Amino acid sequence: MPGALEGSGPSLRSAPQAGEGDTPRPGTVIDRYVVLAFLGAGAMGLVLAAYDPELDRRIALKLLKTPRWLDEPGRNARAQVRLRREAQALARLGHPNVVTIYDVGVHEGQLYIAMEFVAGQTLGAWMAGAGEGQRRPWAEVSKVFEAAGRGLAAAHGAGLIHRDFKPENVMIGEDGRVRVMDFGLARAALDGSLDGSEGSREWLETNSDLLRSPGPDAAAPLQAAGDGTMSESQTLRDPGGTGGSGADPALDSGSAPLLAHPLTQTGAVMGTPAYMPPEQFGGEPADARSDQFSFCVALYEALYGERPFRATTLPELVGVVESGQVAAAPKGSAVPPWLRRVLVRGLQPDPDARWPDMDALLDALADDPRQRRRRWLRTAGLGTAAVLGGVLVARMTAPASIQLGELGALTDPRAQSLVCQDMARHLDGVWSEAERGRVREAVTRAELVYAEDTAERVVAALDDYTAAWVEARTEACVASATGEQSGALLDRRMACLDERLHQVDAMVEVFASADAGVVERANRAIAGLSRVADCGDREALSRVEAERGRVDDPAVAERVEALESRRIEAAVLRMTGRYEQGLRATEALVTEAEALGEARLEARLWLELGLQQARGAKPEEALDALTRAYREAVAERMPGTASRAATQIVFLHVEQLRQIDAAEAWLVHAEPLAEASGDPGRRADFHTSAGVVALRQGHYADAEAHHREAVALFGRERGEDSLAVADALINVAVAVDQRGGAQEARALQLRALAILEREFGTRHPRLITTLSNMGIVAKNLGDLAAAEGHYRQAIAIIEDNHGEEHWTLISPLVNYSTLSVLQGEPERAEQQARRALALIEGSYGPDHPIAAYALTGIGEALVAAGDGGAALEPLERALTLRTTHPGDPTDLAQTGFALAQALVLAGRGRSRAGSLAASARGAFEAAGEGSERQLEAVRAWQVETGLLDAAAPTGRPWSR
Repeated sequence: MPGALEGSGPSLRSAPQAGEGDTPRPGTVIDRYVVLAFLGAGAMGLVLAAYDPELDRRIALKLLKTPRWLDEPGRNARAQVRLRREAQALARLGHPNVVTIYDVGVHEGQLYIAMEFVAGQTLGAWMAGAGEGQRRPWAEVSKVFEAAGRGLAAAHGAGLIHRDFKPENVMIGEDGRVRVMDFGLARAALDGSLDGSEGSREWLETNSDLLRSPGPDAAAPLQAAGDGTMSESQTLRDPGGTGGSGADPALDSGSAPLLAHPLTQTGAVMGTPAYMPPEQFGGEPADARSDQFSFCVALYEALYGERPFRATTLPELVGVVESGQVAAAPKGSAVPPWLRRVLVRGLQPDPDARWPDMDALLDALADDPRQRRRRWLRTAGLGTAAVLGGVLVARMTAPASIQLGELGALTDPRAQSLVCQDMARHLDGVWSEAERGRVREAVTRAELVYAEDTAERVVAALDDYTAAWVEARTEACVASATGEQSGALLDRRMACLDERLHQVDAMVEVFASADAGVVERANRAIAGLSRVADCGDREALSRVEAERGRVDDPAVAERVEALESRRIEAAVLRMTGRYEQGLRATEALVTEAEALGEARLEARLWLELGLQQARGAKPEEALDALTRAYREAVAERMPGTASRAATQIVFLHVEQLRQIDAAEAWLVHAEPLAEASGDPGRRADFHTSAGVVALRQGHYADAEAHHREAVALFGRERGEDSLAVADALINVAVAVDQRGGAQEARALQLRALAILEREFGTRHPRLITTLSNMGIVAKNLGDLAAAEGHYRQAIAIIEDNHGEEHWTLISPLVNYSTLSVLQGEPERAEQQARRALALIEGSYGPDHPIAAYALTGIGEALVAAGDGGAALEPLERALTLRTTHPGDPTDLAQTGFALAQALVLAGRGRSRAGSLAASARGAFEAAGEGSERQLEAVRAWQVETGLLDAAAPTGRPWSR
C-alpha cells in the first residue's frame, strides 16, 4: 500500500459504510475499495476516487443510483445480471481507446463499477481549451476524434453499444491517449427489461418547457477536478474542497442547458438529447449506428463550434433531427467540404443511410482526398502480379506496399496501361454521380427561367473539366512509369493537379447549395477554373514554383499549404458570387498569414483580399489591399502576382473609382511585370486593362490594338471559343465601332454572341451587355429596327429573370431611349430614360457619374419633343456630373450639344449655346474616327441656327 495512505483517515476495519443516500467520505470502504475523494455527481450517480488494496492501484468508482421502478420485484436482479454481463464484455475488450473496467458489483443494494483512473481532461474541456470564440484546427480535431472512434468501433466489435457518446464521455489523458468512458453500463442497469417504447413521446411533451437553446456554447465544457482526474459527465468538484453535496446538475436551473444532460426517465429515452439520434428519441433500441450519429454530432460541434441541429425546445430538436435538417456551415469555416460530407452522411435520420459501421466512418474521416491524391503515385501499391511481355506488372491497389519508382521504366504499353488505369477513381467524393445529382437538383431549384438549362450546362462543363483532369493524371502516371520525368517534376505535376481538383471540390460544394446569384455565375465560375493543361506544362509549373518559393521549415510549410488550400476555397466563393462569405474568409486568412510571417503567402492573400473587396463594392479598401499586394510581390520578386495586382488596380480606377489618369499611371507598372511573368494570361489581362483605359480616353485605335492582342493571347491559352475570347471580341467590337467600322463590329459581335449562347443559352443575363452593344452597332449602321430588337431582347431577359426594378436594366434602357429619339418617338424615349434614372438613383444615388447617361437621355428626348425649357434641368445636372467626373470626352460633348439645343429652343443663353456647340464640335473632331455622325449633326445644327462661326471658349469650355 502506498505510503500516502498510511496513517491517514480511519482504519480499514473501522471505516464507515456507504449508504445510497449518502456521499461516501474519504476512508469509507465499499466492498474492498477505499474511498479517497469525491470527484463528481451526475444524473446516474456519484464518481469517487478510490484505492484497490488487493491490486495496489488507484481506481475510479462509480456508484449508480437505483431508480424507483427498479425496486419492483425481480427488476433489480435482472438489471444487475445485465450490468455484469456488459461489464465483463467491456473488461475483456482491453482496447487502448476505451477506459478499462476492472469490476462491477453490488454493495448494500447499490450498483457500482470500478474502472481505470485517468488523469487528464474530458474531450469537452479540451475543445474549450482553444480559447473563447476559437476552434482548434480541423485536422487536429479529426485526429483526436479518430482515436475515440477507434474505441467505439472496438466496443461495437465486441457487441457493446455506448448509447450516450458525447465530449464529456471521452477522456484525454495526460499521456495524450484518448479513451472513451461511461459506456452503456449505467444505461444497461437502468433500462432493465424495458422494450424501449413506453412513455417516450409523453416524456418529450411534458418536459419540453425545461429545455433551452443549445446555441454554439451549449456544451458547457467541464472544469477538471483539482487533480485533473476522470469525471462523470456533469460538474466536477475539487476533491480537497467542501463540495460534498453531490447535487444533481440536471435539477439545477443554473447549470448547462438540459439539452446537454442525460435522460433517464421512465420510457427508456436514454442518452443526452443534443447528441441523440432520432431512433433513440422514439424509444427504439440503440445500435452501433446510433453511436455513429452521436459521434458525428460531437465531431461537428468540435469542428464548427456549434451543433448541427438548431432547436430551442426538445420537441423542436426532435423534429429537426428527424427531418435531417443539418445547419449550414458557419461562414468562413476552414473545415473542408469533403469532411462536411462525411459528417452529413453520419447524421442522416435513417440509420440505413449512415455509414455501414464505425470502421467505414473512420476510413472516410482519414481519407482526405487531397492527401490521397498526393500519395497515389509515390506510394502506389502493387497487388496481383502478372507477366506481360516478360515485364512484371501489377494492378495499383491500396493500401500501399511498394513505390512505383522501384519498378524502373515500364516500356511495355500493356504494363503502362495496367499501372496507370482508372485514374477516375480519384474523383470519388468530388465529382461522381452523387455530386452530379446534388448539383443538378440545387441549380434547378433556383427560381430562374434558365435554371434547368444551366444545370445541364454546369454538369456537362464539370464533366469535361474532370475528364481533362483524369487524362492529365493518366499522362503523369505514364510519364513516371516509363521514366520520362523525374520525381521532382512528378511532385510538381501532382501538386498542380491536386489544386485543380480542390478547386472543383470547393466549387461543387457551393453549387450544391446554390442560390440564384450562384446559378447566374456558375458557367463563368467554371470557365475561371485554373487550366488543367498547365499541370503538364513545364514552363507553367516553373512559374508557379518561382512565385511561391521554398519554405524549408516542414511545420511552416505545412501551415502555408493549409492556408493556400483555404485561399483556393475563398477564391471559389468570389468566383461564384459568395462575396460576403469569401471576404470574411480571406480577412481571416490574411490575419493568420501575417502571424506566420511568410511574405510570399501574404502577397497572394493581399491580392485575394483586394479582389474580394473589389467584387464587394469596397473600392477604397480594395485599392489599399491591392497596393500592398503589389508592393510585397515586387519586393519578393513575384512578377505574376505583382502584375495581376497592378492590372486589377487599373480596372478598379476605371470601373469603380472613375479615375482614368490614375489608371493610366498604373499601366506603366503593369506592362513590364506582365512581360516579366512569362504568363500569357497575365499579358492578356494587361492588354485588356490597357484597352479599357484607351476606350475611356477615346483612343479607339489603341484600344482596338490592345483588345485584339488579348483575343490572340486568350485564344492560345483558353481556346478560340472560350468565354475569355468572347469578352475580348466584344471589347474589340466596341473599339472598331467607335472608329467607324460598324460592319466589322457587327461581325465580331455575332462571333461573340455565338460563344455566349453556346455557353449560357439564350435566356441568360450574360447576353445582356452583348445585345445592348449589338443594338448600338445596328443603330450606327442605320438598322434601327434591328437595334430595337436587340434592346428589347436584352430588357426582356432582365425582366424575366430579375423583375422590372433591377439595376442591370439601366444600360439597355438608356440605349433604347437614345434609339427612340432617332425613331421619332420622343415620348417613349423620355419614358425609358426616366425609368433608367430612377434605377440609378435607387442603386447608386443621384450624384453617381452614371446618372449623366440617363439625364442626357431625358434632355435629348425633351429637345426632340420641342420642350427646351424642360430639358434644361436634367441636362445641366448631367453636364455637372460629367465635368466633375471626367470620362470619355465624346460623352461630355454629347451632353453639351444637347444642352446647346435646349438653350436655343428655350430662347435663352444663345451665346452660351454657341460656345457649347463649338466645344462639342471640337471634341468630336479630336476624337476623329468613329465620331463622324455626331460631328456632322453638330455642324448641321450650327448652320441651321446660324451659330457655325461661334468659337469654343478657352479655359473651361463647358462652364456656364
